Amino acid sequence: MDFANHSWIEYFLGAVVFQYLRYLLLCGGLYFVFWVYLRSWTSKRRVYPGEFVRADLIREARDSFWFCVVTSIPIAFALVPEYRAYTKFYIDIHAQPLWWLPVSFFLLLFGQDAYFYWVHRLMHTNWIYRHIHSVHHKSLNPSPLTAFAMHPAEGLLLFGYIFSFIWFVPINLYVFSLFQTVSMALNINGHFGAEFQPESWKRLPVLKHMNRSTHHTGHHRFFTVNYGLYFTLWDRWMKTFRENSGK
Repeated sequence: MDFANHSWIEYFLGAVVFQYLRYLLLCGGLYFVFWVYLRSWTSKRRVYPGEFVRADLIREARDSFWFCVVTSIPIAFALVPEYRAYTKFYIDIHAQPLWWLPVSFFLLLFGQDAYFYWVHRLMHTNWIYRHIHSVHHKSLNPSPLTAFAMHPAEGLLLFGYIFSFIWFVPINLYVFSLFQTVSMALNINGHFGAEFQPESWKRLPVLKHMNRSTHHTGHHRFFTVNYGLYFTLWDRWMKTFRENSGK
């Protein structure tokens, strides 16, 4: 198939379908496995008591669809050949020094974490929260389906760093794909609603700074704590960290 002959709208529709199917398979699949099929086992690890409401799950799936639609707009521009030429994507791992592969990955990961923290705090200011971010906070008891349930404008804003990165910083396509996979896994973990990480991890040098489901559920309950995405570093530095969910 010659992808060079495809129009922007075809790339856009393909991105929407891909993103939403990925959401349904991963987020929906994990919800079914852990909160339906393995419900008795998962419920013992539930962060906050209370069953999920069917209407909330449907709303989250609907809001996630519109998230996929809007975020597919810049994705389509990055895929169309005439625009892709202006991005910094490269495939040959030798096009840049090999040490740049891990460096670019960590620049994406830690840069997005820092960007997310401060934009997330901005979204908790009165006007933006009331008109945009409140959509995500309708889910007081998050589940895997909550991960991308947000106002479309929030989706564009939160992914601003990533979209900018690919236009200005050289990034290997496979490294970027790895980052997307890790990013999605950590995002789903934060919204899982059940805590799977052993308590012993809190004492380990790196893992103790990972954002746990307990932490992000606490954000959905108390709003002004645990703004972080992947790590708790910025919350600890800015004194917005809360260890427990307030059960």
